[in-house]
Amino acid sequence: MRAGTDPNDPRSVLWVRPVPHGAGVPGLRIGWNSITNRYYTVWRSTNLFDGFKLHRSGLRGEWRETLFDDEGATNDGVYFYMIEAEQ
Repeated sequence: MRAGTDPNDPRSVLWVRPVPHGAGVPGLRIGWNSITNRYYTVWRSTNLFDGFKLHRSGLRGEWRETLFDDEGATNDGVYFYMIEAEQ
């Protein structure tokens, strides 16, 4: 419920997706379904065996979808993200 999902609806999930943005813009853009009365934390990892590290917190949720630009994700490596709905 913290993420604004309905525990009685199996289709109600917190999803994260890559979002394309303009050519020449550094980094990656991700988006997730969100609600406006929540704040979110982004955790990032480049190696799942090393776990996730706090990347950004206190991101205010937008209506329907929040977008986040990770300007530090500039190499050809793999990036994993985890989104946490704050209390």
